[in-house]
Amino acid sequence: MDDADRAYRAAIEAQLPPAKSTALLQTMAQFRSNVAQLREQTRAATEYGDFDPLDTYVPSIPASHAHAVRAANTADLARGEVARLRAQANARIGELLERDDIERLTEAKRARNAAFDRAIREALPSATSDQIATHLMLLADGWY
Repeated sequence: MDDADRAYRAAIEAQLPPAKSTALLQTMAQFRSNVAQLREQTRAATEYGDFDPLDTYVPSIPASHAHAVRAANTADLARGEVARLRAQANARIGELLERDDIERLTEAKRARNAAFDRAIREALPSATSDQIATHLMLLADGWY
């Protein structure tokens, strides 16, 4: 998936003028950094361990009902913050790109997502449902 993401970022650099590609890549990097920081803060607050607290599928945690509710609320608020950060990044990207820029980059994004999907499906046991594989691909997309 890292290779697919690098290819996507290289496509951005190749297909956009330098000023636009730099601004777009900086916006993406800032969003990713903010989400990573939020994920770690939320992980510590919820005590989910290694599980991603931004994922809606959370493990059962050995805690009191009150703590479990607080952890769920904290994770819900964090997902809301991610949505706000995504909207903010998308607004910035919308200011940067023209329609033809977006159309050119759409195919690169599709290729990245297809590579994510293949990597995940290759790593999963063959009996894994399509729904779970798709959910994991979307989760991976949220990490990048």
